[in-house]
Amino acid sequence: MLALITFVINSVFLTFYFSAVMLDRLSKRTLHVDALKIALPGTIIFSIFISLSPLVPPLTAYGPLSSSIDIGITAAAIVWVVLTKRYCESGWLSTIVVVAVAAVLCVIFMTFVDKFLALLEGSGMLA
Repeated sequence: MLALITFVINSVFLTFYFSAVMLDRLSKRTLHVDALKIALPGTIIFSIFISLSPLVPPLTAYGPLSSSIDIGITAAAIVWVVLTKRYCESGWLSTIVVVAVAAVLCVIFMTFVDKFLALLEGSGMLA
């Protein structure tokens, strides 16, 4: 349930984010459809790793890739970097900065959705 709701919210939000950034900063020839082409594959990968999270044991106790969610956001960020570089025809540094902000926002939204669903489940509204 968390993976599906996170997928929908992150897809919509990241499409708006990439649209705004690409139209404003990176490329004047990039369209809104290109923003969807950038946001969707990374969000799909991230959602797959979220849904596999309860099934996959942690790789290490601590570290940057200690859970499948960490691996998912890293894989999504790599996909976003490659696609943003391809569609926007911008430099590597500006692409990495845009994707780093997108990854942080993606994790923040996932945390808010998780807390909101826990609140709904605790109150009995989500049965």
